[in-house]
Amino acid sequence: MPVRTCVGCNKKKEKSELVRLVCAGGSPVIDDSGCLSGRGAYICRSVECIMSVAAKKGRLSRAFKKETEAPDPDLFRKRLGL
Repeated sequence: MPVRTCVGCNKKKEKSELVRLVCAGGSPVIDDSGCLSGRGAYICRSVECIMSVAAKKGRLSRAFKKETEAPDPDLFRKRLGL
């Protein structure tokens, strides 16, 4: 199984344990299918990691290699069922 690094906590985990984010129009969206085109970033399915990414603006911008808005933590929690 491929290993990826969470942009929230920087821990390495199996790809299946993480959620893929893709930058669409300057904002991150959850890629449920894993097939959306574009550069992806991975995040744990935890409130702590989502809050960490939302609080530290540069994390996703660095991962996507372009300016990206911080994600809305409430929207992500609802989408992930947390």
